[in-house]
Amino acid sequence: MREHNYSAILTGVFIALGVWVFGLFGGFILPNGWAYDYLSRASISVEASSSVLLIEASPKYRLAGDDIWLPVLKDLLKSKPRELVFTFLPDRASAEFYRLARKSKRTVFGRPVIRSGGNGEIIDLQALPAGLTKLKVPYGLVTSGSSQFGVYREQPTTALIEGKRWSTLERVVLKLGYRKSRSVPDHAFRINFTGGEDRLPKLSLDRVVDGGLISELVAGRVVVIGELNPPQNAWLYTPLSRGNSMMPAAHYHAFALDTLISNRVIEIVNQPATLVILVLIAGLLIFFYQWMSVRMSVWATISALAFYFLGTWFFLHILEIWLPLAQILTVQCLLAFIVIRQRAIREEQVMRKMLLDLSGKLKDKAFPTSFYRAPDPWGPIITMVNQILNLNRVIFLERVEGDHRLREIRALNCSVDDIDERRRDYERTPYSTAISEDRPIQVPRNYLKAVDETEFQFLAPLIYAGDVLGFWAFGIDPEKFQAIPEFNILSLLQNTRLSSERK
Repeated sequence: MREHNYSAILTGVFIALGVWVFGLFGGFILPNGWAYDYLSRASISVEASSSVLLIEASPKYRLAGDDIWLPVLKDLLKSKPRELVFTFLPDRASAEFYRLARKSKRTVFGRPVIRSGGNGEIIDLQALPAGLTKLKVPYGLVTSGSSQFGVYREQPTTALIEGKRWSTLERVVLKLGYRKSRSVPDHAFRINFTGGEDRLPKLSLDRVVDGGLISELVAGRVVVIGELNPPQNAWLYTPLSRGNSMMPAAHYHAFALDTLISNRVIEIVNQPATLVILVLIAGLLIFFYQWMSVRMSVWATISALAFYFLGTWFFLHILEIWLPLAQILTVQCLLAFIVIRQRAIREEQVMRKMLLDLSGKLKDKAFPTSFYRAPDPWGPIITMVNQILNLNRVIFLERVEGDHRLREIRALNCSVDDIDERRRDYERTPYSTAISEDRPIQVPRNYLKAVDETEFQFLAPLIYAGDVLGFWAFGIDPEKFQAIPEFNILSLLQNTRLSSERK
């Protein structure tokens, strides 16, 4: 049992370590990505962001000039936003527009990047508009970083172009508007998409142009003005994408900004913590599975899988932590398969043994064991003989193989030491006399040490097919001897043997 426990513990540790190493080399990126996307979309209630407002600019405003952008900028600044964030640089806007933006000290622009046609690497920045050539306004790079199997889940805070490190739009916005009140990640961060598209309050630029801006929607928020269909990087696959649907880049950057501003960055459990979690789960599974039957283990496994999904959803939506769900499920399933299979094999072996034992017992009842195969054939015989004849003492002797001496088989109320004839050589008298007469003979009272002076003592040879097997010696009171009419030892022996074999 102890060896089995040690084996189970080692199995659990090796499985946890193997799964962890496999994940360390990226083996679970795809399933974890699927699980993350699915659980990100599984929101129960959606609360609109109080930090960000997205103003969507349709493609018709791409060539607009000061007649549109200057009034829009003035109206937005009057509503006292925390920051104004353009995810693009209006090409037709004049220097007056950019001077007003710079003077406000709360307007940030996004500068698109140029990528290579081969591997998509950033090779340069798009040229600045003519109205901005002699002015310095805060801007950050508009880039979506790298994807995981085509799905964009993380946003970088910097980008490296020809050896120079540039800040992305999200980093510049946080530095300008929040300074020390928000920490900026030094590396890419996981965007929080929980709540879906309904989490972002949206307003069309048409409404702003028509004078329908509501100041209360703008005040205190970071207002993101984004093109719905820019020339490059217009649409992205995100965790909220279903089928062939994609997300506009403006929405993607609005989610990234809201994640940073609201302090809702999804924390990823690091590799050392993942190993601890996997080993802990494996240890708990080994402990609980050893007390469960196969049926209970199956139901416990199904319940555990559901619990892992619910627990991961809770950590993602409430605590904003992403657990290594794929690794956890893999450890659970592998251990469940191995433990349940071993338990099933052991239970089957126990059941087979029980059936074989039961079958043997039923066979013994239906087909009694022969006299010679019984584990103790002489016990029932000596008891039966004693009950029938009511003897004082009985002893059965058998021949020692390859010798002339005799030894005790079974005795009742006496032992072989009670025989006065010490040699117990069946070639000597009285044994030879019994053999030669081939019948029971009465022996002197001193054959068995005298206990009762009146006791009759008899010695009968046990011969089969001319071969001497042994002897039967016993003592009986004279009264009991005389009470049995036609006392015939030979017929008694034959009847006793037949009765024993029938049993």
